[in-house]
Amino acid sequence: MKTPVSLLQEYLVEQGTVPRYIARELSTGPSTPKVFQYELSIFGGQYQSTGSGQSKKQAKHEAANNMLLKLSEQRPDLKKLLERNDFYEKMDKVTSNNSSIKNNSIFQLDSKFLFILYI
Repeated sequence: MKTPVSLLQEYLVEQGTVPRYIARELSTGPSTPKVFQYELSIFGGQYQSTGSGQSKKQAKHEAANNMLLKLSEQRPDLKKLLERNDFYEKMDKVTSNNSSIKNNSIFQLDSKFLFILYI
Protein backbone atom coordinates (compact mmCIF):
# COMPACT_ATOMS: atom_id res chain seq x y z
CA MET A 1 0.00 0.00 0.00
CA LYS A 2 1.51 3.31 -1.09
CA THR A 3 1.37 6.34 1.17
CA PRO A 4 0.25 9.79 0.01
CA VAL A 5 3.88 10.93 0.18
CA SER A 6 5.07 8.10 -2.09
CA LEU A 7 2.17 8.58 -4.54
CA LEU A 8 2.90 12.29 -4.80
CA GLN A 9 6.63 11.63 -5.23
CA GLU A 10 5.93 9.07 -7.97
CA TYR A 11 3.74 11.53 -9.84
CA LEU A 12 6.17 14.43 -9.48
CA VAL A 13 9.11 12.36 -10.73
CA GLU A 14 7.09 11.67 -13.89
CA GLN A 15 6.56 15.43 -14.20
CA GLY A 16 10.26 16.19 -13.73
CA THR A 17 9.95 18.10 -10.47
CA VAL A 18 10.29 17.59 -6.72
CA PRO A 19 8.16 18.68 -3.76
CA ARG A 20 9.32 21.30 -1.27
CA TYR A 21 8.35 20.54 2.33
CA ILE A 22 8.77 22.96 5.23
CA ALA A 23 8.21 21.59 8.74
CA ARG A 24 7.43 23.51 11.88
CA GLU A 25 6.28 22.75 15.37
CA LEU A 26 3.18 24.58 16.53
CA SER A 27 3.69 25.14 20.25
CA THR A 28 0.45 25.50 22.12
CA GLY A 29 1.96 25.37 25.59
CA PRO A 30 3.98 23.08 27.85
CA SER A 31 1.00 21.01 29.03
CA THR A 32 -0.47 20.29 25.59
CA PRO A 33 0.73 17.67 23.10
CA LYS A 34 3.04 18.79 20.33
CA VAL A 35 1.49 19.56 16.97
CA PHE A 36 3.57 19.58 13.82
CA GLN A 37 2.75 21.28 10.54
CA TYR A 38 4.13 20.79 7.06
CA GLU A 39 3.77 23.27 4.25
CA LEU A 40 4.14 21.71 0.82
CA SER A 41 4.67 23.48 -2.47
CA ILE A 42 5.25 22.13 -5.96
CA PHE A 43 5.81 23.49 -9.44
CA GLY A 44 7.67 26.52 -8.10
CA GLY A 45 4.96 27.40 -5.59
CA GLN A 46 2.11 27.21 -8.10
CA TYR A 47 0.37 24.68 -5.84
CA GLN A 48 0.48 24.72 -2.04
CA SER A 49 -1.02 22.67 0.76
CA THR A 50 -0.56 22.16 4.48
CA GLY A 51 -0.97 19.30 6.89
CA SER A 52 -0.79 19.02 10.65
CA GLY A 53 -0.61 16.18 13.12
CA GLN A 54 0.79 14.94 16.38
CA SER A 55 3.88 13.58 14.59
CA LYS A 56 5.98 14.89 11.75
CA LYS A 57 5.09 11.81 9.71
CA GLN A 58 1.37 12.35 10.19
CA ALA A 59 1.66 16.04 9.26
CA LYS A 60 3.71 15.28 6.14
CA HIS A 61 1.25 12.62 5.00
CA GLU A 62 -1.67 15.00 5.49
CA ALA A 63 0.06 17.72 3.47
CA ALA A 64 0.75 15.26 0.64
CA ASN A 65 -2.79 13.92 0.84
CA ASN A 66 -4.24 17.43 0.60
CA MET A 67 -2.00 18.16 -2.38
CA LEU A 68 -3.08 14.97 -4.15
CA LEU A 69 -6.74 15.88 -3.68
CA LYS A 70 -6.15 19.40 -4.98
CA LEU A 71 -4.09 18.34 -7.99
CA SER A 72 -6.32 15.42 -8.98
CA GLU A 73 -9.18 17.86 -9.64
CA GLN A 74 -7.14 19.46 -12.43
CA ARG A 75 -4.91 16.65 -13.69
CA PRO A 76 -6.62 13.57 -15.16
CA ASP A 77 -3.34 11.62 -15.32
CA LEU A 78 -2.90 11.97 -11.57
CA LYS A 79 -6.51 11.01 -10.96
CA LYS A 80 -5.92 7.77 -12.91
CA LEU A 81 -2.79 7.03 -10.86
CA LEU A 82 -4.74 7.53 -7.64
CA GLU A 83 -7.60 5.33 -8.85
CA ARG A 84 -5.15 2.54 -9.80
CA ASN A 85 -3.78 2.66 -6.25
CA ASP A 86 -7.22 2.70 -4.56
CA PHE A 87 -6.45 6.12 -3.09
CA TYR A 88 -10.09 7.25 -2.89
CA GLU A 89 -11.22 4.02 -1.21
CA LYS A 90 -8.47 4.39 1.40
CA MET A 91 -9.51 8.01 1.95
CA ASP A 92 -13.09 6.96 2.69
CA LYS A 93 -11.86 4.46 5.30
CA VAL A 94 -9.52 6.95 6.95
CA THR A 95 -12.05 9.76 7.18
CA SER A 96 -14.82 7.49 8.49
CA ASN A 97 -12.48 6.06 11.15
CA ASN A 98 -11.26 9.52 12.21
CA SER A 99 -14.46 11.52 12.41
CA SER A 100 -13.34 12.79 15.82
CA ILE A 101 -10.48 14.72 14.17
CA LYS A 102 -12.81 17.53 13.09
CA ASN A 103 -13.87 17.97 16.75
CA ASN A 104 -10.28 18.29 17.92
CA SER A 105 -9.56 21.81 19.22
CA ILE A 106 -6.11 21.88 17.61
CA PHE A 107 -7.62 21.01 14.22
CA GLN A 108 -10.26 23.71 14.64
CA LEU A 109 -7.67 26.30 15.67
CA ASP A 110 -5.38 25.33 12.77
CA SER A 111 -8.31 25.49 10.33
CA LYS A 112 -9.31 28.95 11.58
CA PHE A 113 -5.71 30.14 11.33
CA LEU A 114 -5.37 28.84 7.77
CA PHE A 115 -8.72 30.39 6.82
CA ILE A 116 -7.62 33.78 8.15
CA LEU A 117 -4.21 33.40 6.52
CA TYR A 118 -5.65 32.82 3.04
CA ILE A 119 -8.44 35.42 3.00
